[in-house]
Amino acid sequence: MIRHLSLFYAAADLNRARELFTAALDVEFAAERHLEQTTYLTAELLGGTALELWPAGGRPSRVQLEFEVEDLDVVAERLTDAGFEVRQLSGAVLAVDPAGNTVALISASARQQT
Repeated sequence: MIRHLSLFYAAADLNRARELFTAALDVEFAAERHLEQTTYLTAELLGGTALELWPAGGRPSRVQLEFEVEDLDVVAERLTDAGFEVRQLSGAVLAVDPAGNTVALISASARQQT
């Protein structure tokens, strides 16, 4: 089951992109976040989808999918055995494909605690 879908959009002008999507989708970009000294904007859409606006060149356009799994350790081992780069996080594992896209695997038990 897809738990969350983030749509990444690279924009040369974040404020102008915010205006475009606010007008087109009637959403508000309530969160301004910072990662690796890069500021980006995010808006929550219907059905657990997020739209993230990134400065062009600050981060490549990509898709990140999140899936809920029962046993993170088993899944992480399978991914490692299959040759994928795996990043362990608290309650989650990130797998990176050759193009740099990430798939987040979230522990079902950790999700139930939130």
